[in-house]
Amino acid sequence: DAQEDSSDSSSSERGTGPARLFHKYSGIEENREADHDFLVSNIPSKGDRKGMEDDNAHRKRRLRLKTYAKRIRKLMSYNIAIPISLAMIVYTMFSQEVLFSSCTLITNRYFHWGGNVAGTLLCSLAVMMLPVDYICEQIARRYEERTIVKRGIMLLGVGLLVMVNWGSLFALIPNVRILFEEDRLERHHQYDWLLGVAQYVIGFIITFVALRSLEVSSRSLLSKVSPPSVNHYWNYNYLSVLVTFVGLFSQLFADCQITMVVLSHRVINTDIVNALIFPILIACSLAYYFVRKHYFFLM
Repeated sequence: DAQEDSSDSSSSERGTGPARLFHKYSGIEENREADHDFLVSNIPSKGDRKGMEDDNAHRKRRLRLKTYAKRIRKLMSYNIAIPISLAMIVYTMFSQEVLFSSCTLITNRYFHWGGNVAGTLLCSLAVMMLPVDYICEQIARRYEERTIVKRGIMLLGVGLLVMVNWGSLFALIPNVRILFEEDRLERHHQYDWLLGVAQYVIGFIITFVALRSLEVSSRSLLSKVSPPSVNHYWNYNYLSVLVTFVGLFSQLFADCQITMVVLSHRVINTDIVNALIFPILIACSLAYYFVRKHYFFLM
């Protein structure tokens, strides 16, 4: 009997051992399948992944814009001469775009010139660019850039005052109260009678020479006051990009101003010359004020 009990116990142990292993292995497989199902369920779909990539791209773009704005602000605070030089470059490019783009329109409306005559005037002014640059380079060897900028602004003011249509200005004085109303009479002003052609051409030449000298001296001043350290190498890239951007924006704004003046039917815009010249003249006064105020730091 004892032998039979021992044999039964040994056989039961042999039977229960593989069963335990089988149950243990099946439990491991179930855990693996559960983990696999959990991981598969948490894998984002294609739409979710695309949304996450878009969010990351927007986040990176905002970070780049913040970094760019922070570096531009740091660059502007490095020296007061940097924002003043940039403002002078924007002003000169804006004024040149206004004067050159409106030349054909003004000469055709007031002097009845054809496109060939206006093109000859613009071509002659373009030929003057190299001599004016050479003269400015020679003057820059004897005087500082800030002196050239100050004298150039004064010369620009003289040229703009010569270009003003004084006859039309005096004719608008009695209509001060209705300057911003619609012109129903369709007034047409002459350009200072017999002196109009000579006045416009002389004022245009003086203004062009002054603007060209201002642009050259402002760019030279900007190159001198920019951070010279090698650690500020990124400043050169940001500064060049900023100059290009503000230059294109100023030209676009100048074209928009010409379009607005031509398409406007207000009394104040009946004379195209004064409507285009007076904003430039006011900006010239502001530029002279800031240059004179910060004249000591423009070096």
